[in-house]
Formats: sequence, structure tokens, C-alpha cells
Amino acid sequence: MDTKAFHIPRDGFTESSSSFHPLTKEDFPEKDFVTLAPGESYATTIPTCVYDFIIKGSGDYLIASSYDNPVPPHLAPKGVELWGQNYEKLHTKPVKFKVIE
Repeated sequence: MDTKAFHIPRDGFTESSSSFHPLTKEDFPEKDFVTLAPGESYATTIPTCVYDFIIKGSGDYLIASSYDNPVPPHLAPKGVELWGQNYEKLHTKPVKFKVIE
């Protein structure tokens, strides 16, 4: 959205691998799971291009992302508690960027 709360629809999104084939334990190796203590976070980056966003001219804009947990409980390693099993999403804090031309 822009800083005046105008919603900018997105054109692109990523799909979980289950969109293409049935999920198996091999899709979620135990080494890929991270246990976080209260107050801890896990940071990662993904490149994105705002070229395809519908931006109506110069101005200040905000971009944020959300993440759905793709792991069904029966495919998680033993003893791992998963978040997002009730359609919860993780949301990033919005990042402000400026379009000048």
C-alpha cells in the first residue's frame, strides 16, 4: 500500500511445493527446522521486484510480506512443535520505500 493507505495489488506470489506434487518427509529435512525461544527471530531474505506492482506515480510506499507454514504436522520431525497449524500467518513489519520518478 502507499502511505495514504491505497492498496496496491500484487501480481506475483510463491506457491508451496505441494502445489506441484504431494508432500513427503524428504521435502522437510530435519536440519531445516529451527527452534526459537521466546523473543528470538529467524531472518531470511528473498529478492522481489516492485516493477510489476501497480504504483501510481512518485511517492512513499510500504511493502510487507506474509508467510504460511507449508508443513503438515505428520511430516515434521518428532518433537517439533509447528506454528501456523490453524491458518496463522507470520507477517513482516512494513518497509518504506520512495518512488522518485
